Amino acid sequence: MATVGVREPRVAAVLTAAGSGSRLGFGIPKALVELVEGDPHTCLLVLAARRLAAVTGLRALVVTAPADQVSTFTELLAALNLPVSWLVVAGSVTRQASVAAGLAALTAMPGVQAHHFDAALVHDAARALAPTDMMNEVVAAVLRGANAVIPALAVTDTIKVVAEQPSGAVVVIGATERSALRAVQTPQGFAWATLLKAHGSAAHLASQEATAATDDSSMAQWIGEQVYVVPGSARALKITTPADLAQARNLLITEASTTGPEATV
Repeated sequence: MATVGVREPRVAAVLTAAGSGSRLGFGIPKALVELVEGDPHTCLLVLAARRLAAVTGLRALVVTAPADQVSTFTELLAALNLPVSWLVVAGSVTRQASVAAGLAALTAMPGVQAHHFDAALVHDAARALAPTDMMNEVVAAVLRGANAVIPALAVTDTIKVVAEQPSGAVVVIGATERSALRAVQTPQGFAWATLLKAHGSAAHLASQEATAATDDSSMAQWIGEQVYVVPGSARALKITTPADLAQARNLLITEASTTGPEATV
């Protein structure tokens, strides 16, 4: 388990931003979509990176990008003067493989092998408005001894279990008690060694969407780790559809009106 003394924690992060964003319909990678049209400082990549960079103790950040957008992502981040060491690398065919590429890049960054990170975050640029204070809570839980931590929200909808019939009709076959359910968000946090071990153990599954893990906490469970839950945030919604984008734009406007433009990043 991660342990620290009185010094500031050493935290690393992988930000996955290699998604195509096809469901948003902009014809550009999702991470380049702007919440305020015409303002590149409000694209999902920039918003997510700036909030991650403000995490207490963050020392190194690797962003995974579509292979043909590495230089574009690098130019955008270079203009931010982030207060951490950072690097953009090409993502891969699955999210799991992209995170693995990010971890490999972190391990190869100058100085990384010379010391031990106390915690590692894996975040999705699609959750660009996830607040830094929530991220800090995830890190704090890891530093208290939890090897795997996820932020999550209680489920408010009634959830039914369904099955598709040979005719194509979909019918209800059961119900699930929603009090035991949580909607998982990112960033997810891990002890550094735990995250490396989880990815190493599941590396043979990473190359195919049918087998790859959809989140990193699942791989931690596969190696026997207990996954702990901390409160998530409504602001950490996943921006996937035009409706999500509209909601995120409204949230950004609300943030700017209540705390000032600088707080929105």
